[in-house]
Amino acid sequence: MDDSQPTTYSVTQYAARLHVGRAKVLGWITSGELVALDVSARGSKRPQYRITAIAAERFEHARNTRSAAETTPRRRPVQPGVKQYF
Repeated sequence: MDDSQPTTYSVTQYAARLHVGRAKVLGWITSGELVALDVSARGSKRPQYRITAIAAERFEHARNTRSAAETTPRRRPVQPGVKQYF
């Protein structure tokens, strides 16, 4: 790995890298899709997550290799012979 990339990312840094919001990254962490380390002080009520470069690479690879069958269409397909007026 070259020196231009950090070895860990904060939630804000990783959100900026993927062009998504912090809430999206936190959702991936709480759902278990994205592995992160909690580096907050002992007894702290608010977690401070760090995402390692390896975990980020694995997450991005898993997100990019989804097959088309795993994604669901947003609308039902139009049946033959049905007229749509909108």
